[in-house]
Amino acid sequence: MNKKRFNFMGLPPELRIIVYEYILGPNIYPRCQSEGYPSSRFQMAPVVLGISGHVLSNATKHESLSIRRHDRTLVGKRNLAILRVCRLIYEEALNAGWTGTRKCFFDIRRLQLVLIAFHGTGGPIGNARNLNWVGRIGLDFKDDDFFRLFGITLRPNTRYDSSCDIGPSLKSLPSLVDLQLHFKKYADVSGELWNSSSVCQRTYVDWVLTLAYPYIHPFQRVTIIGDVRKSSKVLWTYLLQGGSEGKTNGCNNDTELAAILQMTNPSSSAKCSCKVDCSECWKLHRKYGVGFDESDDGLEVYVRLSEQKRSDATTLAVRPGLSYSNVLKGNSGRA
Repeated sequence: MNKKRFNFMGLPPELRIIVYEYILGPNIYPRCQSEGYPSSRFQMAPVVLGISGHVLSNATKHESLSIRRHDRTLVGKRNLAILRVCRLIYEEALNAGWTGTRKCFFDIRRLQLVLIAFHGTGGPIGNARNLNWVGRIGLDFKDDDFFRLFGITLRPNTRYDSSCDIGPSLKSLPSLVDLQLHFKKYADVSGELWNSSSVCQRTYVDWVLTLAYPYIHPFQRVTIIGDVRKSSKVLWTYLLQGGSEGKTNGCNNDTELAAILQMTNPSSSAKCSCKVDCSECWKLHRKYGVGFDESDDGLEVYVRLSEQKRSDATTLAVRPGLSYSNVLKGNSGRA
């Protein structure tokens, strides 16, 4: 340290808030401290800032496995020492940490407990009391959690249980304006759920967003990220625009929703509509480490790879993370 002083409190409040958010965020994984409590006491459990992506020592076994499985970007440990500087900084930093960051959930149980704590007392309790802290939420679920979010189970047959539908609770959060849905790559799709080693990613995303539409389209901003076909992302981004203004952009969701709820065999209903079957894309992903095919270039790539001799295939230098598009263009990533 050079022992130089800086008048931090002399900065404009909006700049101080940016600093606080940088120190504490940008993503928060809130937890409801209800472990060990009887279910009747969930509503009295405090909501806390939660864990960072790498703090596995303080995470439950299930959380630890979830973090590793999703291979998320690891973030540095939050520097909570900022909260001990003085009372004014404590109030400002805590407010910034709760209101200026995105609250992310990679486990549906964590979301359920936090929503129970929020709705059960008419508002958040614990450190989150009286703060408008659920303005931005990120759902980073695997496939079965996305369906369970809306009360749907797919096996052995499609069933809907309104008592397990969290959609209404999510929709009724008064301050939620920004929702981010993160879809997983092939490796994070549950074969047990679909009774298959691979599923059509486009169909999976369309089903989830069809179920979600009645609850999420009123939000001011809905962002679809992760492994989603470009055509699906363009379509759903358009359909979800204007929801906060009461516009549907011509979306009639009832027919598609009814079709999903009436399925008797989801595995056979999830027919692949991609240029090359998703099962073949999955083979490419496993064999060559090819990244997700967002732009439907998989057919051309698959043909080119299958026409190459095994020794020649290495000239494409398909390395982990390299997209189909780059392979198609002959970009091996080599210097």
